[in-house]
Amino acid sequence: MPLRDGAVKFIGRRDELAQLDAAQQSGEAALIVVYGRRRVGKTTLIEHAFHDRRLLKFEGIEGKAEAFQIAQFMATLRQHFPKAKIQQAAPLTWTEAFELLADCVAKGKWTVYLEELQWMANYQPDLISEFKAIWDNRLRRNPSLIVVLCGSSPSFFLSEVIRSRSLHNRSSLDLRLDEFSITEAAEFLGKPTLTTLFDAYLSVGGIPVYLRRLTANSVYQSLCEQSFRRNGFFADEFEKVFVSSFGNHPTYRQLVAWLGQKGQATREQLAEAVGLSSGGTLSRMLVDLEECGFIKRVVPLDKPLESLLSYYQIRDPYLHFYFRFIEPQRSAIQNGDFQRLPQRAMDTRSYRQWLGSAFERYCREHAMAIAEALGFSAVQFRAGTYFRRGNVTDFGAQIDLLYDRADKVWTVCEVKYQDAPIGVDVIPEVERKLQSLPASRRRSIHKVLITASGTTKGLQERAYFDRVLTLEDLVRWV
Repeated sequence: MPLRDGAVKFIGRRDELAQLDAAQQSGEAALIVVYGRRRVGKTTLIEHAFHDRRLLKFEGIEGKAEAFQIAQFMATLRQHFPKAKIQQAAPLTWTEAFELLADCVAKGKWTVYLEELQWMANYQPDLISEFKAIWDNRLRRNPSLIVVLCGSSPSFFLSEVIRSRSLHNRSSLDLRLDEFSITEAAEFLGKPTLTTLFDAYLSVGGIPVYLRRLTANSVYQSLCEQSFRRNGFFADEFEKVFVSSFGNHPTYRQLVAWLGQKGQATREQLAEAVGLSSGGTLSRMLVDLEECGFIKRVVPLDKPLESLLSYYQIRDPYLHFYFRFIEPQRSAIQNGDFQRLPQRAMDTRSYRQWLGSAFERYCREHAMAIAEALGFSAVQFRAGTYFRRGNVTDFGAQIDLLYDRADKVWTVCEVKYQDAPIGVDVIPEVERKLQSLPASRRRSIHKVLITASGTTKGLQERAYFDRVLTLEDLVRWV
């Protein structure tokens, strides 16, 4: 059975709904900007927040020229106003099209929703400039009007909408929509077991449409069915994610693909991989990819935040899964080699091992929540992976999660995601990692085990760890 039944129920987004409600209760026309990665639930949020208003929804079409986008816009407008003069109008510019829109919504409680604006604008600023004039002179005169500019290209929205001179200080609300938290995912999935919840979340992240594709009886089986069959949902999603965020720009895809294959890379390595100088163009692209949530910049814990010794990693959980399991099998998937038995494409042992690495990434992404669970979140700290002397290839010396605290404490977290309880054999493993820390008489060590399966009686009797956190703790403190 699906993880979530067919009942219509809106999940989470309480803060976002409160902000959208405040905007529509202001008594003035509202210009709202909503952006976030593909499939994160932007349309569902907008339609739920403004369900009691008349909705005019216009959608950009991928890869089409301006004339086509305007024609599509007008076709939608004519459907809503069949008796208006717009039936015979044939605007050639966005200014003319927006003027006709302003005529139609001059009065009344309307929500004008421009979806996938980056496609409508062809990733260019011209549409925004033309919209600005109509907003200033026409649209904002209706105090009951809400206009929502929405899209799945965070880099475009930040550079051409939110930070544009055209709309400077004009939006009532700029809202970035992120993926579900683990607790929202649990509610969305119908409160599954904690193991099922984390298996799903670690595999594809908190993207609602992704989570809906998984089943409660076996996350592994449904992942295989959706990933390794020809035209499987996850098999084809990578290209769709990039088209919605960056159009057909190949260099962005090359950067992420190279990171996906190598695991992590310095700025210089990435520049060489895609044939760019390590200058402004590469900087902008890396920032764009970070803003989309695809990658992240990591600074070694023993280096200052502005250090040039940083490196980049994939951040998005689905992209991690894609490059580990789907991309190497692309040819076989297209040939239909796994149509009958898709489980043949992904060994269960390899998948469980990969989930262990994904769990470590999850804990690092939620370092503040873990600090709250451990009771020191009010103390200033830096947190991340620690490698001996900055050697990021020495995985034997890797500390999964280290907190460098202002109160002269190192909180060392050993992170384990496995089916069996953790036994005493973890102790020499942690001791070896502790030896990689710089010798310091001014620091005390606080040892923490974060585990999906609890501990054996033997480890409990040894009382080696100062604290043990379980999946229940992680859900409780998110």
